Amino acid sequence: MGGFIGLVDSVLGGASPEAKQTAADLGAIGKTAAGAGQQNLNTAANWYDQIISGDPTKQAQAIAPEVNAAKTSAQQDLKTSAMQGNRSGGTNASNAMSWDSVHAYITDLLAKLTQGAASGLAGIGGGELSTGVGAAQAGGQLQLQNQKLADAVGLGPFYTGGS
Repeated sequence: MGGFIGLVDSVLGGASPEAKQTAADLGAIGKTAAGAGQQNLNTAANWYDQIISGDPTKQAQAIAPEVNAAKTSAQQDLKTSAMQGNRSGGTNASNAMSWDSVHAYITDLLAKLTQGAASGLAGIGGGELSTGVGAAQAGGQLQLQNQKLADAVGLGPFYTGGS
């Protein structure tokens, strides 16, 4: 602990070494988890941004795995059709329909993802806002607690607001 609380802690004897180690361990776990969570939120927010951007290049990048799967399926259909030859007379129409299906799939996928992405991005923003407000309130409460502690031990006039 640092600052004023550290000073009072050392003067008054403070917590046991085990309690201090537990607090330090929990702090380290919290920092690791918060860092991983922030990284995941950033990844999700970036993906949502790509989807709702309206930029076809960014959208294509975001849905590339799904698009590639649909194209591979259509190419396999075309390959099968080419190996069987023009037996039914409708091969050209069937081939054109394969690519039309891929286009329809991509258009439908983007429409569904855009709605979900907007909702997801709003959720992330709301969560971050709530976390920020909570952290600011906790900081203010800590300041107040430190001031009260300083006042209680007669050092209030010397407390500068650090923790």
